[in-house]
Amino acid sequence: MKATIIGGGIIGLSTAYYLNEAGWDVTVLEKGDLTDNCSFGNMGYLSPSHFVPLAAPGIIGQGILWMFRQKSPFYVRPSLSWDLIDWGLKFVRASTKKHVDRSARPLVDLLMLSKQLTAGWEKSGLLSFEYTERGCVMYYQTRKKEEEELENARVAEGLGLKTEILNREQAQALEPDLLPDVRGGVWFKDDAHLHPNTLMKQLPALLEKRGVQIIRNAEVTGFQKERGKIMVVKYRVNSERFTLSETLNTPDLVVLAAGSWSP
Repeated sequence: MKATIIGGGIIGLSTAYYLNEAGWDVTVLEKGDLTDNCSFGNMGYLSPSHFVPLAAPGIIGQGILWMFRQKSPFYVRPSLSWDLIDWGLKFVRASTKKHVDRSARPLVDLLMLSKQLTAGWEKSGLLSFEYTERGCVMYYQTRKKEEEELENARVAEGLGLKTEILNREQAQALEPDLLPDVRGGVWFKDDAHLHPNTLMKQLPALLEKRGVQIIRNAEVTGFQKERGKIMVVKYRVNSERFTLSETLNTPDLVVLAAGSWSP
């Protein structure tokens, strides 16, 4: 069985790893050279504690302010695009307590599975990328934020996550440089960290050693379909010396993992 994966970030390479392990013939098409993409620029944070989706009660007022600040986590370039307006309306309709409650369990399950698989890579001895499980502490300075975090801790424990409530003195002891007006914090102990640059250098090397073909500087330009099935993946290889158009024929599976280029 042949698989073509479009995108060589952590999602595409992880998919390649498990398909190869299951006996698939895998080809990865990456538009860059695998030295500088989004997976190199993240913080390497595995976050089971983040089981509350972005679409949640109270986010709309904050989100409206964030939308107009270019450095905010929710900045959207203003546009009269109907697709953007339609997405915004769906986001508003989804920002309910019912949506949060319904999403929490599958999000925790997905995040814990991701963490377990990543930890398994480190334990296998095939990869080494400074994996640690130190957790994450959410500190608060106001009574309102304290109430919100304590409620998150209560829900987290109900979902099977390990937490510890820290008072002001415990928070200061754990992080001596904290400002004195910190009231306390919640320590979510299931969260983990790794060094993404190290992982992103080792994983392609391991995959290629196992027979996965990774074609760098390969930009997908289109598909040829028959009866709705992708029969040919068209791409061009760009280099300083040449541009070469190529095709991959009759893949049994095409995986789209191209991040913001996926549309």
